[in-house]
Amino acid sequence: MRPRNDTSAVWKFIALVVLIVAAVLIYRYTPAREYLDRRFLTEWFRELSGTRWAPVVFVGVYAVSLGLGIPASLFTLVGGVVFGVWPGALYNWLGTMLGAAAAFLLARYLGRDFVTRLLRGRLIEIDEAVSREGFWAIFLMRLIPVIPFNLSNFAAGLTGIRFWQYAAATGLAILPGLTVVTWFAHTLWEGAGDPGAGMRLALASALLAVTMVAPWLVYRVVRKKKTGRTSG
Repeated sequence: MRPRNDTSAVWKFIALVVLIVAAVLIYRYTPAREYLDRRFLTEWFRELSGTRWAPVVFVGVYAVSLGLGIPASLFTLVGGVVFGVWPGALYNWLGTMLGAAAAFLLARYLGRDFVTRLLRGRLIEIDEAVSREGFWAIFLMRLIPVIPFNLSNFAAGLTGIRFWQYAAATGLAILPGLTVVTWFAHTLWEGAGDPGAGMRLALASALLAVTMVAPWLVYRVVRKKKTGRTSG
């Protein structure tokens, strides 16, 4: 669908680019980077952990950072250290989902009109393909992160995929890996002063490796089967 106002579409896209670039530059080249340091965040949230607002603040900071394109892996580790395995996994999942949704919606409402105008008919083919395989396309993209997570959030918003397909696929695909990373961070932190934590840390490390390798193996098997059907 062609945008009603071409000038408006251009200005909205410029606003999107400026917002993302400004957030990244502020993160990299200003004192704000010091406040997104692992040690600082860990101590800050540990001080807040006894209050009812700690999870809300954590999820909010996590979501805003991810929504603006700032890497959020740091927050995942902090969540495991401060809140423990299961609460930490829940808060990490909520922060990731809200941040991914924010990035998607920013790209959808500020960038899609411009991309539609720029690509014209070529975008229709992409939109049709995404609409047909929207859920599974996002699900596989999350399991096999060829495209960086932050970039894929914005890229998905520029396509015609429905928001709920994107959210459902993202929520399901990230849950196992996010839980294991949270457990790994918590186990590593708790095991620092516990001589008997070696077995737990080894198990957590093994599961972390499985969550990284298994999706690639599944993808190769599925691709091989599809290739065999096509050739047959």
